[in-house]
Amino acid sequence: MRRGPNGSRRLGLVVALAFVMVGCAEDMSMVAPMPPDLRVVPPPVGVSQEHARFSGRWVGKWDEQLEHVLIVELEVPSGPATEVIAVYSWGGGSLGVGLPGWSRVRGRIEGRALRLELTRVQAAAVYTMQTDGTLMAEYWRGDQVTSRARLARAPREGP
Repeated sequence: MRRGPNGSRRLGLVVALAFVMVGCAEDMSMVAPMPPDLRVVPPPVGVSQEHARFSGRWVGKWDEQLEHVLIVELEVPSGPATEVIAVYSWGGGSLGVGLPGWSRVRGRIEGRALRLELTRVQAAAVYTMQTDGTLMAEYWRGDQVTSRARLARAPREGP
């Protein structure tokens, strides 16, 4: 079969496009998914300014490998502490995690730290607010820290 100059270019373009698509598919499988009913509610009166800073979307990577998104959806004052509902989301493919996923969990802010109980996997994630406005995160299994991350506030999405 004889190919002209345009046929060779088309074949090269098809091969290049296939590589790009495979690369995109791999990257997309690493993305931390979100629930369809995601909604961040502004902290109500009664939640301290220090605790209200946790509200919203935060992004980072566990051990600079595994994509992680934390979204503090709701904060409710509870004495000196603040109870929260948050979405804990992770990417896939590294650190032995497997598939990406998310879980809606309860937590509690006391002082400068938010603690989420990840009961499905018998772990906890603790996020400490830093002076530069980032969160330092530690993933606890039992009495050991198994991973660390630094999360930055993500820009608001939508209008």
